Amino acid sequence: MILALMFFAMLAMILINVPIGIALAIAALIGQADLRGVDSLLSLGIDMYRGATGFALISIPMFVLAGAIMNAGG
Repeated sequence: MILALMFFAMLAMILINVPIGIALAIAALIGQADLRGVDSLLSLGIDMYRGATGFALISIPMFVLAGAIMNAGG
């Protein structure tokens, strides 16, 4: 049920010309508020920081950078 609500909320926002990234973020907020409760939105910034600083997410851009350096160097 929550997936349908999130999908239709995102679809409605896209139809009224809201940027896709913002529509995805608002749909995710709706899902998190429904699944974990409204109180979980207080720690949203901390959750986003912990998710973005994971080793796998940091290592991917470094591999791309290393490939670009190797390509430029021959």
